[in-house]
Amino acid sequence: DVDQRLRVSTIHAFFKDLFLGFGIVDDSKYSPKRHDNLCSRLKEYLDKEAITESDIQKLMKNRYGEVAWDYIFIDEAQDCSSLEKDIIFKIFGKENVIIAEGPHQMVRDGSLHSNKCDWTYGLSKEEYNKIPGKVGLRQKTNLVHFVNSFAKHSQLPWSVNIKDDLPGGKVYILTGDYFADLDLHKKLMAE
Repeated sequence: DVDQRLRVSTIHAFFKDLFLGFGIVDDSKYSPKRHDNLCSRLKEYLDKEAITESDIQKLMKNRYGEVAWDYIFIDEAQDCSSLEKDIIFKIFGKENVIIAEGPHQMVRDGSLHSNKCDWTYGLSKEEYNKIPGKVGLRQKTNLVHFVNSFAKHSQLPWSVNIKDDLPGGKVYILTGDYFADLDLHKKLMAE
């Protein structure tokens, strides 16, 4: 009988389960604001073998529904820190991690996230398979045309194929303070 479990969570919720499971922090003292510090502590414990392979196996057994996965799929992986990557690779094995990333779309910031995480760093070319996506799956055709034209004009190495079943999209180019014209803001928000 095949176990067809799937769990979707944010990176913070996923790591919270790890922190709690390894006893890095008590649930009552957990705060997302402590995420970076808790990651640093967990990585240190893993590096110094204060958390061993046996501890990892116990965690998988005791918190089966939260963290015991055959594979880890990470969307928007460009927003992860190298520290998070190292922890995930150490606990789950790099061969069990599949990522999707848009390297020009970083949204998280902070001390651990100020540099792009290179998911292939330290791996030989035989240890990963990179499949580049060249189609903008969520952008409307006019937006893709604009971005491609802007990139070409600016001599940026960027080009995305258009997904024809997403017609439309508007581009507004404003100069000055956007919020100086609240009527325009209200009009755009109503569209």
